[in-house]
Amino acid sequence: MSEPIIFNDVDFQSSDLDSSRLLKYKGQPFTGKLLITGGDNKVNETIDYENGQAHGHDLVFYPDGRPFADKIYNHGSCVSQKEWYKDGKPKREYDSHIDHLWGSDGVLAKDHSRWLYKNGQPIEEQLNQHTMFFSPAGDLAVKQVYTTLGNGRFCNVLYYYDHVLSRCFEDLFTNYYPELDEHFSRHRLLPDWLNAVYQEDRELGHRLMDRLINHPTPQTRETASKLKNSALKQESSRNRMSELYPPQPDHIIVKLNFDTRL
Repeated sequence: MSEPIIFNDVDFQSSDLDSSRLLKYKGQPFTGKLLITGGDNKVNETIDYENGQAHGHDLVFYPDGRPFADKIYNHGSCVSQKEWYKDGKPKREYDSHIDHLWGSDGVLAKDHSRWLYKNGQPIEEQLNQHTMFFSPAGDLAVKQVYTTLGNGRFCNVLYYYDHVLSRCFEDLFTNYYPELDEHFSRHRLLPDWLNAVYQEDRELGHRLMDRLINHPTPQTRETASKLKNSALKQESSRNRMSELYPPQPDHIIVKLNFDTRL
């Protein structure tokens, strides 16, 4: 077996490190183990190649040398991936049968298409063209439905079940796994819900925004603050607009189902 080769800008082209491109060494498709080093010459990553394609293990390390990720490639295609936190606890495991994410405390955060509360109940679940969001008790709070309208157009219908959402919104819009922050997006549901409530009941809309402005999750807090500022600005002006932000495009429909509220 040939000796590992350290990546350099003379013998390789940096753009070829993209797994979708053919990696060439001195003009020829590379076969062997590639070492990628940092400014301190420590090895940050090792990648196995065969005929210019990633094939085998792609190992990534923390600065202290502990493993961060292990991806396995089959002729350029990633077929499995594992990641770990710095303390060695599992962070992610993915292959054709498994798709799991864990919080840093070891609690399972995502099981395939389902994000979970700490109690194991689903927060968010994707099923075909639907995405459903639940309270900690398992009640449906929001449903997002994607449908096609023909001619390449689509429609995104958001159903807000306000009798549930008004009781669980602080839980639903909490990021229970801040170490997985890049995956958190539920705060994007806030503007449509708060806007709909605000138009129906301005006082209630303000009460909800006031509570969310002090929410522990930054994305939720910032979204509520922007909506609150928008409401105050519009109310202090002489225009008659009652919406917190410009109307959504025609491919987004919001339906608010009221029952008992705050």
